[in-house]
Amino acid sequence: KLSVDGATAEISGIINLSKKEFSGLNISLSNLKTQTLYDLLKSTYPLSGTFQNIELNIFGDLKDPQITADFSGKNMTVDDRTVDSINGKCSLKSKKIIFSKGNIKWSLTNIKILPDTYIDFSKEIIFRIIAEIRNLKFPGITLFGGIDAVGTLHKDTVKADISTAGLWINQKQLKATKHYIEYSGGVMRFIPEMGKSTQITGTVDFSKPSEFSINNFSIFEKGKRLFYLNGTLTNDNIALTAEGENISMGDLLNLFDIKITAEGNTNFNLKATGKPQEPTITCLLSSTNGKIENLGFDLASIFFQLKENILEL
Repeated sequence: KLSVDGATAEISGIINLSKKEFSGLNISLSNLKTQTLYDLLKSTYPLSGTFQNIELNIFGDLKDPQITADFSGKNMTVDDRTVDSINGKCSLKSKKIIFSKGNIKWSLTNIKILPDTYIDFSKEIIFRIIAEIRNLKFPGITLFGGIDAVGTLHKDTVKADISTAGLWINQKQLKATKHYIEYSGGVMRFIPEMGKSTQITGTVDFSKPSEFSINNFSIFEKGKRLFYLNGTLTNDNIALTAEGENISMGDLLNLFDIKITAEGNTNFNLKATGKPQEPTITCLLSSTNGKIENLGFDLASIFFQLKENILEL
């Protein structure tokens, strides 16, 4: 039993020196600071705080053993954001960490790390993160569903291809898509890729915990812009402008979490201001063969305002 920098370690098992291998070495660690771990690894990662418990099992060649780990911690921070709890199970072999499970919780948000997630730091840091998001909240926006990110980490810059599967934004379910992003300092940049019929450009800035900014976010289809979004959301204020062409009215309202039924496609200019929970939305729609609630139409140019859940045409 050892004590190092406030951490306690209990060690048991066998090291076979004649065969130069671990024959099953068990290490139980409690109250281990991440900085102590990073000093041993000679690397630093975004997670900081203290692990309450880590259970290690080590076996195989002394120079490159197989290490399995069960870990748990509370009130830790990731990029200066506090998480209530974090736990998981992984294995390390030849400088590659493979996760069999993981769980990160804060407030009402839960992110599950799924099997086959890995981090390979044998040369540059290469990763694949397969996750299920539940109730991930930004001001005015709630995300849930699956993501699969494959990419690299160099210093504080992430470059990755992100695929979505059953991902929802508020009441709108997105189609399965794959797009290239770069992330640094809390800012995500969508980088268009040559040869794809659907292109996304723009930046999303969530470097400030209480503010969420969208800058010139655009979706293009075969070179033609279908959707444009720009503005900011905070905990108590929203200021967004959007434009679209041949967009489903139902999808548009679901994206803004507006609980009004609509049918048909539309061109629109939209502005949203006020409180995220009850925004004031003004919009000019030009549409054919559609319906808003029980009001059907063949051809319409409609200016409406939604304020305090009251729709005025």
